[in-house]
Amino acid sequence: MRIRYVRTADNVADDFGRTSRQRALLNAIFETYKTKSLPDLLLVINQLLPYVQTDISKTDIISYATSLVTMGMGELETMQIPQNNMYDPLYVRGMAVLVPHLPENVAALQEFIYGSEEEEEPEEDLAGTTDLPEGVERE
Repeated sequence: MRIRYVRTADNVADDFGRTSRQRALLNAIFETYKTKSLPDLLLVINQLLPYVQTDISKTDIISYATSLVTMGMGELETMQIPQNNMYDPLYVRGMAVLVPHLPENVAALQEFIYGSEEEEEPEEDLAGTTDLPEGVERE
């Protein structure tokens, strides 16, 4: 899969299509490497890190890889935020943006991470407000 195809937003399905292609790429990478040994993963990490810009330290990345191998990788689960129909398409300073409905998306993310047994209400400061900020208009 070519990176240009994964990153571009110029083709079918807009930003949701682009992020879907990115998740497909990450799934393909995960499937390729989930059965590798720790030495094999460390070799790949050392080969790729010079091309990666991140605020995660090399030590932390190696620690995460070690944990994944030790615990077993299982299956990769993904979700999209904002969830379908849980956002308002708006224009901010002339740019099209998606403003997520925070209470619904927070609840969906909590359920994704913790399962449906944890039914805590989102904290009030995360819930946001229905008032739109200055300079933002509904589409």
